[in-house]
Amino acid sequence: MLIRYKLLLLLLGIALLPLIIISWRGYQITQGLGTELADQSRDNLIKSTTEQLRQAITYNTTILDRTKGLLENALRLQAREIENRIGKQPAFPEPIYLTKRFLSTTVAPPGVKSSNKYLRLGPDNKLRPMLVSEDVQNYLLAPGIS
Repeated sequence: MLIRYKLLLLLLGIALLPLIIISWRGYQITQGLGTELADQSRDNLIKSTTEQLRQAITYNTTILDRTKGLLENALRLQAREIENRIGKQPAFPEPIYLTKRFLSTTVAPPGVKSSNKYLRLGPDNKLRPMLVSEDVQNYLLAPGIS
């Protein structure tokens, strides 16, 4: 083996060996940096997700508390209304006034008065005011129904 080849191998070893070592070390450093960045990203995502979930739980808890209060108030009102209805004497309905009784002057219901707003054509073809009551209802039955 000539001295040239020996020198070539020596120079290649001197040049390539540090290059291989630096490349291998750079790969290890890059891999460590990637792992560290992944860990930091994971920690940041866990923190932000935890905070968002905590805020969502707080918000939903507030909504549920308000809804619970509204439902409790509605239930109290219903219970009070039921107690009032159960405790009262049965209310008798207002008497029914048919048209004949409504128009009679002897047994007229309360609050009947003559109204200039509501007019009816009389037998002599003149407009006459109708009797109106804002307190009771008047029922007109069809002919032939008693």
